[in-house]
Amino acid sequence: MGLFSKKPKEKEKEKCPACGNEMAFFKQTGIEGGTVFICNDCAAKLRGQFDLQSEWKYDSFRSDNKWRFKTSDQIGDVTLQEVLEIFAEREAAQTEAVESYGGAFEHLFKVDEVFTIAPKALEVGIARAKAYKNRRVVKGMVVKGSFEQKDTVTIQNGDTPTEVQILELIPCDGIDFMTNLQAHIHKKTAAEGGNAWLVLDLTTDIPVGSTICK
Repeated sequence: MGLFSKKPKEKEKEKCPACGNEMAFFKQTGIEGGTVFICNDCAAKLRGQFDLQSEWKYDSFRSDNKWRFKTSDQIGDVTLQEVLEIFAEREAAQTEAVESYGGAFEHLFKVDEVFTIAPKALEVGIARAKAYKNRRVVKGMVVKGSFEQKDTVTIQNGDTPTEVQILELIPCDGIDFMTNLQAHIHKKTAAEGGNAWLVLDLTTDIPVGSTICK
């Protein structure tokens, strides 16, 4: 009786080396060439830094030996040390933004990258091509709260605050910006901790490191 009364010892769940939380077997993402695994939540946070890369590659494993369009995920090559450094930078940016503007605004977005777009009508349609011509796009992280397409926001960069509208919001889901813009089937919101592109109704420069508030 005593032999069968003992409960089998539960196997301790593996913990994510990036955040320390437990992770299920089917909710892991490989890094360092598949030798180290992090949880899918941490992988999602990295998505703003490492997009999927697509290119034509020669396929020698098929009988026709043709060039094929293949996609690879850069997250698989990143090291754990790089992940920890990125998360430390995110935390520092979050702390800075909250200390500077958290008392006045409930929603904060930290700008990591800025570029200008001028899409063609054949790519996004006549109306969107006209509306987005020479508009600034910012890429960054939602530090606090959430943002939606058509929100009116305030850009804070140490100078006079600038009020603009978000023409389009595209979450960083691993697909590059232009593919997402052309497909036009993405979500229109981004929540705290998420990365996103914001197409702003603005043609003047925005300094990297600016905070967008709402």
